[in-house]
Amino acid sequence: MEKSLLINGDSVLSQAATIRELIDELDLGRHIAVAVNDHVVPKSQWDKTDIQDGMSLDLFESIAGG
Repeated sequence: MEKSLLINGDSVLSQAATIRELIDELDLGRHIAVAVNDHVVPKSQWDKTDIQDGMSLDLFESIAGG
């Protein structure tokens, strides 16, 4: 079932059931941090965290530098 999500402030439609599926669906790299409703979700929980319609997510890409 398609869900309406708010990702980094943009409306996105997704078929993903979990955060892991969403990351794969969006074809994002490995170095991503995810916050759901302002709470960081550890990578170890991505397969266990369900995506719900109306959910607000922030996706951050890690970059090297100093």
